[in-house]
Amino acid sequence: MAVSIGNVIKRKGLPWDLLVLVPLMAVFFAAAYLLRVRYDDAYIVYRYAQNLADGNGLVYNVGERVEGYTCVLWLLLLSALYKAGLDIVRMSAAFGIGFGWLTIIATSWLAYTVSGDEARWRRWLPSTLVAVCPFFMFNAGTGMETTLAACLVTAALGFVLSDRDRFCGPVLFGLASLARPDTVLYAGVAFLYDLKARRLKQALMRTLPVVILFGGQIVFRLLYYGDILPNTYYAKVGFSSNILLRGMRYTTRFINAWWYLPLLGLAVLALFPRRRLRYGLLVAAAVVHTAYVIRVGGDFMPCYRFFMPVLPVMLVLVAESIVGLTAVIKQVKLRTLCRLAPVALILVVMSGQLRTAVDARDRTLEFNIRKARAATYFLQNFPPDTLIATGAIGIVGYVTKMPILDILGKVDRHVAHADVGPIGRGFTGHEKYDADYIFERDPAVIFIPLSSKKRFVVLPAWRTIWEHPLLAERYEVVRDEVPYYRRKSVKPGAQARPADN
Repeated sequence: MAVSIGNVIKRKGLPWDLLVLVPLMAVFFAAAYLLRVRYDDAYIVYRYAQNLADGNGLVYNVGERVEGYTCVLWLLLLSALYKAGLDIVRMSAAFGIGFGWLTIIATSWLAYTVSGDEARWRRWLPSTLVAVCPFFMFNAGTGMETTLAACLVTAALGFVLSDRDRFCGPVLFGLASLARPDTVLYAGVAFLYDLKARRLKQALMRTLPVVILFGGQIVFRLLYYGDILPNTYYAKVGFSSNILLRGMRYTTRFINAWWYLPLLGLAVLALFPRRRLRYGLLVAAAVVHTAYVIRVGGDFMPCYRFFMPVLPVMLVLVAESIVGLTAVIKQVKLRTLCRLAPVALILVVMSGQLRTAVDARDRTLEFNIRKARAATYFLQNFPPDTLIATGAIGIVGYVTKMPILDILGKVDRHVAHADVGPIGRGFTGHEKYDADYIFERDPAVIFIPLSSKKRFVVLPAWRTIWEHPLLAERYEVVRDEVPYYRRKSVKPGAQARPADN
């Protein structure tokens, strides 16, 4: 007897999933590709990855052990790609977009495990919202570890909620802590969930992968770098009321862009009493993550990078809240309409975010072009051992491969630990400085703006260098293709290298 195609589709289910997967894949890949632009900070990791692959160790400047990164798993991946002969600048964007797509799949998995509902539309609704989110698309192509962390955390939470899972969730949490150390907070929330949902012995055993991976990273850091925290923490984060206020402002701006998230997310606990523990895990994860973002003072990068790892969790809560709020409506057509209306409203809100993402791409691209032009100039006019002091160390350091003196301290331990008083009022992550130390190092080139004119932000590191008496005594202003300060005793052009094609 012949079997109808409809029965096969109904039994297998895969073709129906493909009807959702293929359009989502096309939209997300196309938009993420068009929005892609690498952050300057991504080039810092590229240089670490190259030095590791070349046998120079996990260092930025050869011979200087400073941990100027917070994404060792991402760094190791890029280093392996570089060792294989691939262009890590392009591959970082490709893998970022790829992990973004895996995050969309993981969001569907998380939605299923939290609700227990096999209805495909309920599983794919939050995934669709993640896939069409302009902020998520933008962050996928920045060359950073954002989507890797989001993918691991989202999948890990799904496995924690799976009754059959033994160690997949904890292992993924451990890997996530190597992608971004702050994601270990999710593992702590999951441990509390396990204490309630499982036996104490099981909960303790399930923490072992996290303890081994995250603890091993700390031990390595102490032995190799001599610090318990990454150098970037000392360079960017302090503790003051101003830090907390700045973090609150950052969070408030995010909520303004996603004004429906808190209300609908918190409604879950009241709407699903029988599954309160499961939804409580996701709410707790979102709350803990938000508290962390406030504690570190937020971020200066556009499109809310710090909230992207928890965005899938938030959108799952939003989708589940919409389902719960409309479940009491008995009439099917009216219930469907009441569910489609808020989804349409969310899509309208997201469409307004697209302009922000496009502007962020254009501004970042303009910045990158200026820094690439400067890097090429230095490469062509100075020998390879020239010490360059600058704050925008990513592209300049990656292209020139020259020794870099980071005036902001991201890859310099002395500046990172400099006592400059309470921070939190200046430009986020750019408040450390020590001009005396910079001039002690006697760089051949100081690559900073020549004045504060037409500057939206003036960094303390720039101002203290401008005002230092040794600047006029030892250095001269060069207004060539690239404006910069050059030490008077340095003659450009000697033993300079040609620019790489």
